[in-house]
Amino acid sequence: MKRVGIAWALLLFAIAVAGLGSWTVHDSFHRLDTQLINAEVFCSQQDYNKALQISQQANTDFSHREHLLALFLRRDDLRQLQSGLAALPSYASPEYENDFLFEINQTRAQLANIRHLFFSLL
Repeated sequence: MKRVGIAWALLLFAIAVAGLGSWTVHDSFHRLDTQLINAEVFCSQQDYNKALQISQQANTDFSHREHLLALFLRRDDLRQLQSGLAALPSYASPEYENDFLFEINQTRAQLANIRHLFFSLL
């Protein structure tokens, strides 16, 4: 009987960890995707200062959550995403508008790929 109780406790713990991971990844990636979309919109409207602020904020927000995400995702994927985000602020100017939009789309594609890989395993 004691083993059954321990088995149930372990099962509930595993479900809780999976739920926490799912919520953390979904929430973090949703926020990041929204910030990237907003930066893209402001860049398209030629408001480069606002696009710069949003891309810097996205980078900061991601770096704050990166350690928690590393519990559930591969570090290689997170490092690639971080390097894509780190490059964005340097392109937020009129002469690099096309590069900025390309980097945003590439980062969003990476984000979608990581999200797909994570949720396909659940």
